Amino acid sequence: MQLRNGVVALAGGLFAASLTECTTTAAMPGVLPQPRSGAHSITMRTGWSAVVSADRRDSVLVTVGPGTTQLQEFNEHATFSLSVARDGTILIRLDSLSPEAGSPPGGDVKGTVWRSRISDLASGTLAITTGTAAAARYTDLVARILPRITSRVVTAACHWRDSATVPARVDGFQGSERRWGKWSTGGPLGTGKITIDDDEAFEQIAGGEISGQQMSMTAQGRRSATYYLNAAGIFDRANLRDSSAVLVSVPESHRLVPATRYSDVVLRFSITSDKPSDLATVAPRRQK
Repeated sequence: MQLRNGVVALAGGLFAASLTECTTTAAMPGVLPQPRSGAHSITMRTGWSAVVSADRRDSVLVTVGPGTTQLQEFNEHATFSLSVARDGTILIRLDSLSPEAGSPPGGDVKGTVWRSRISDLASGTLAITTGTAAAARYTDLVARILPRITSRVVTAACHWRDSATVPARVDGFQGSERRWGKWSTGGPLGTGKITIDDDEAFEQIAGGEISGQQMSMTAQGRRSATYYLNAAGIFDRANLRDSSAVLVSVPESHRLVPATRYSDVVLRFSITSDKPSDLATVAPRRQK
């Protein structure tokens, strides 16, 4: 989602994985280690549909002069339709946006459909199949609706790492992002759920023309996420958090604009069918 004077990164691109410590058995790169005998495991289910609600709160603290800062805040609510087919195809459609007053408008992006596959979750590969280029700013959030797991079988007490260099869109800028993720699983919880946790660092470099001026941007930050996979093999909620230090350079005026960004997102999954949906042809549900 777009941030004024903030940062939005897009997921998807080249991927390199190194998986370790799911058990004491060493893992081959790109291969999830076999779980311990008797370890609690849940297999991610295929063949289902859900509505995913996303409530996002962003804060950006911008330094506008010596000793002077400006705080920008906005909330946004979005709903997505999610379909997971039995062959592993994943479709996600943006159905609604409800920004508060002062939030950046959603524009003509409703109805956009993103496509991926369960086998591609680990790389974050995601493509817009229906919609306009304006929807690209939401790809970062769509890519995080499901975690970057390496297998449908999720086992408690596993640890693995991944890293990637991916294209990045930072407001009107184009550039790249490098990220380093540390993943782990916890549980089982009292209801048999397993948690999937991510703690990653990232760096972004981007540039472009904004309001007729050439600018460049660098950012460094951290992301964390916790996903809850229930005993039926379906995710029911997730909590996502980001923080980053941003520096925008305006060479023409010799200005450097520092900013700090914080973002919190809560995802809630509501199962609508035990069958996948063709989101390119099924109309969005009417929001109450």
